[in-house]
Amino acid sequence: MGRHIAATAVQKGYGVRLLRRSPGAEAAGGMEVIGGDARDRKSLRMLLAGRHAVINAYGQSPKGEQLYSEVTREILALMKEGGIPRYIGVTGGSLVLPHDRRGLFNRTAAGVFRMMYPEMIAAKEKEYGVIAGSEAKWTLVRLPFVSEGAAAGKIKVSHTSMPGYRITNGAIASFLVDQVTDPSHVGMTPFIAN
Repeated sequence: MGRHIAATAVQKGYGVRLLRRSPGAEAAGGMEVIGGDARDRKSLRMLLAGRHAVINAYGQSPKGEQLYSEVTREILALMKEGGIPRYIGVTGGSLVLPHDRRGLFNRTAAGVFRMMYPEMIAAKEKEYGVIAGSEAKWTLVRLPFVSEGAAAGKIKVSHTSMPGYRITNGAIASFLVDQVTDPSHVGMTPFIAN
């Protein structure tokens, strides 16, 4: 997903800096790649220096150690220190919040994910708490199943239930990059789908 976000941001005229675990990763035009680890404060400080917004698409295996909240807490602390106001993050549609009004399929799917990946769901709930408790102008976007593909068609948005079952990487990237300047979802956790 990160490469789609970066390419979309460059197409829309933004300077992009990426953090990649593999040092020496090639950067496409308009992108700067920082080799490092999201758990390393020095790497994050280099990544965020001089930025005006952060799109965090930090990903990891659902079976490994869950570091979402730790990485996000560090990013938000460095954003505050550096005067970076805008934070946009992604999470799964299985993050359940009190204001949700999910249909039967969405409730069932969230329950199945909770049973299959309890540590990951607990970590994502903790991450949401870190984000919601921050001073950043944040948006945390909840995603359905993600498929490879370009942005096509209208993106459906809801604040209470998943509006569809799939979305392409390209559509996610377009929506996330638009959030850098669109204040309509600040402090919210919209669901999106194609």
